[in-house]
Amino acid sequence: MLGSQSVLRRTKRRVTERPIRVVDPAQPTASSVEDISRAIPLAPVRGMLTDINLTGVLDVSSNCGGQVLTSTGPLSDPAVISIDWESRTAWVAAGATLAAISESLLNAGWALENLGGPSKITAAGAMSLGISGPFGARSGSIDSLPSKIQFIDGRGERRQVVKKGSDVSNLLAVVGALSLTGIPTAAQVAIRPVSSGWMLVDSHRCETFEAVCQALESPSPESYAYARIDPTGLGSQVGRGTVVVGRHAKVLELPEIRQPDALMYVSHAPSKAVAAIPLKFGSNSGARAVQGLAHRTSAPLRRDQLVPLASFFHSTSDARVESKRATGSLTYEFAVPSHQADVIGEFLSRLAQLGGVGDHATLQRCERSVSGPLSMTVTGWLFSIELASDVPGLGRMLDEWDERVCAVGGQVLLATDARIRPEMLAAMYPGLSRWEGLRDELDPGRHFCSDLSRRLKL
Repeated sequence: MLGSQSVLRRTKRRVTERPIRVVDPAQPTASSVEDISRAIPLAPVRGMLTDINLTGVLDVSSNCGGQVLTSTGPLSDPAVISIDWESRTAWVAAGATLAAISESLLNAGWALENLGGPSKITAAGAMSLGISGPFGARSGSIDSLPSKIQFIDGRGERRQVVKKGSDVSNLLAVVGALSLTGIPTAAQVAIRPVSSGWMLVDSHRCETFEAVCQALESPSPESYAYARIDPTGLGSQVGRGTVVVGRHAKVLELPEIRQPDALMYVSHAPSKAVAAIPLKFGSNSGARAVQGLAHRTSAPLRRDQLVPLASFFHSTSDARVESKRATGSLTYEFAVPSHQADVIGEFLSRLAQLGGVGDHATLQRCERSVSGPLSMTVTGWLFSIELASDVPGLGRMLDEWDERVCAVGGQVLLATDARIRPEMLAAMYPGLSRWEGLRDELDPGRHFCSDLSRRLKL
């Protein structure tokens, strides 16, 4: 029987090098638990936020006028501290990025059980924002949550929360808490054995929203599924898109030339120029024409396309991040119950009437039976889109749509929100009072703040 092992094996070469994480010299850093404990009581009036490597991109990860504390040294490297083969778990550094963790795990023949979001986000960020990727059979299950999380609370004290059987109430003080209850330092996360760093992907172009939903209804137990939605469809074609289903490829399913390096990590680095298309187009009509053409000219059906693990799980999220940086675009992400899928088609129709431009639109099933008080709690459909923020009337439309989503029992996701009104929170998030109680216990001095928390008066 193999016990807990340090991760020592490294690949001999890489296809591309991971981008080096840049630390802002104007912001404080911490290389030990003691550094974090000392820094928290000294936080300025506008508070402190842990750096999840997306500062300036999302309100939830930015703290204008306050501090953003970056974890360095042993708090971020090695990314994977140890692996327990028997329990299928790994201890990871909370300050390490998902890309760094994935590469270290892959070298040892493992992958994160719950993988998604931007490749550069830290493990602390992925936990705090309740990040999840393409829908899989285990999405939202208790098994996908970390087993243990070590963190520093608002008093500067060390804490560890542990999952006890089906009781995950302790973990939810950190998971989905929007980085406002503490600074994670390490976590024991679920992993799964893999024999390659590649995905076998099938894609199917659908011309109606109903066909897209039907294709997403029943993915196989070992697969992950989502749909790329074309926001330019009109009439009966509103909500059309391409359904993408992927599974981890086995070594013998790879071409012979790739088999010797099957566990090589192929990093994903989207081009800033490509990520911003078509939002960079000078006219709305031009942008919509490009998107419609991309859908119409895509292959109707593809089978067993080989895609690097990083590209499959991170490409859309990475493209959204680059779009925000290049064009100042706005993410609108909401979930609605299963029987309210028509709300998504109605949103796309309304956007077309307004002349709005959207890109990187996706749809997937969601089952969030296990989540933090400020995370998604809807079982149904999750829709995400990047919007050009300079469209006249867009703000008013989104305010109206917040109310529409809320009225059908849905939620606008706070992890990517940049504009929802504070008065909508209590109706969308019935666990708000519970979260406030957790925060009173863990950060009574309100040392942890973000642009999102100030705007929503959390």
